[in-house]
Parts: sequence; structure tokens; C-alpha cells
Amino acid sequence: MGYHRNNKMNELEKFYKKSFLTANIVDRCIHCHKHNTIQVIVQMEIDGQAQQGPFCRSCYLDFTGLIKYFKL
Repeated sequence: MGYHRNNKMNELEKFYKKSFLTANIVDRCIHCHKHNTIQVIVQMEIDGQAQQGPFCRSCYLDFTGLIKYFKL
């Protein structure tokens, strides 16, 4: 099962690397579920299941702000 997740992550990365030739890629964020500009591809645990996908700029900036604030 780990291979399947890694393979899926590789497919996502390949797709977005091709897409990064265009500015401001918009997709559905796996965190907020809104269609926003994508900042990074992540793998995270949501409701006890590992999920991977695009993470929007707004969620990324919010998350990194929390990390800096709490010094994690």
C-alpha cells in the first residue's frame, strides 16, 4: 500500500511540474477544499487517513504562520 501512495504522489508531482510552466495554478486544496492558487503538494493525515494533493497558498501561509508563532 505504501508503494501505491508513493506512486500516486509521484504522478501528482509530475502533473504539477508540467503545469508549473504556467503561472498561478488553481486547483482544489485538500485542506480548505476551495479552488485557490496552489503553493505546494503535500501528504497529510486527514480523519485518520493519509491523503496527498495540492495545498493552496492561503492555507500554506496560515500554516507556516502558526509554526512560526508556536515555534514548532
